[in-house]
Amino acid sequence: MLRAAAHSVRTFSRWFGPYRARELDVVETPGLASHGMEYPGLVMSEPLAETVVHEVAHQWWYAQVGSDGWRAPWLDETLTTWSQLRLIGGLERCDLADPLAGYGSARLTWTLGRFAASPEDYPAVYDGGACAIERLRREWGTAAVNRMLRGYSDAHMFGIATTTDLVDAITRAAPPGFDGPAFLRIARIDARWPS
Repeated sequence: MLRAAAHSVRTFSRWFGPYRARELDVVETPGLASHGMEYPGLVMSEPLAETVVHEVAHQWWYAQVGSDGWRAPWLDETLTTWSQLRLIGGLERCDLADPLAGYGSARLTWTLGRFAASPEDYPAVYDGGACAIERLRREWGTAAVNRMLRGYSDAHMFGIATTTDLVDAITRAAPPGFDGPAFLRIARIDARWPS
C-alpha cells in the first residue's frame, strides 16, 4: 500500500503539479464498505494497490482542486479514475467513439441526486468520464493533456472548480481544429463551448 501511494504521489506530482500537503497518511481499512475513502491528506483503503492509487489521485481531484460533489460528482471522479487507470492500466478498453456507451442516456454532468434516480448509470462518472478524458489524450497527446490539467489545477488550487472551469481549461488547451462542441456532445457534458 505504501509503495503504491508513494509511486502515485511521485507520478501525479509530475503529471499535474506538486502534492501540496506536508504529508499523506495511508491507513489500511480491511472490510471498508466502499473499498476506499479519501480526505485531504488521508487515504483509507483496503490493501489493494488499485484502490490506493484511486484514493491518492483524489488528493489532486478533490483535495487540492475542490468541486461540488453533489452538483458535479464527475469533476473529481472522472479525473481521479482517469489518473488511476492511466497509471495502472485499463484505458485501452475505452470506446473512444462513444465513451459513455453502456450508460443509457446518462450525462456526465448529472447531479448526484439525478444519479440516485438511475443508480445503474452512476459508473458513467467514473469509467465513461475517464474514457472521455482519454479521448483527449489520444487526440492531443499526453504532454498537452498534462499541461491542460496542470493549468486547471494551478488555477483552482484549494478552490472549488465547476464544469465551466474544466471546459474552459479544455478550450484554452485545445489544438487548432479541435471540434470542441463535438467533444462535449460525445462526452455528454452539459456545458457550452466558448466561441
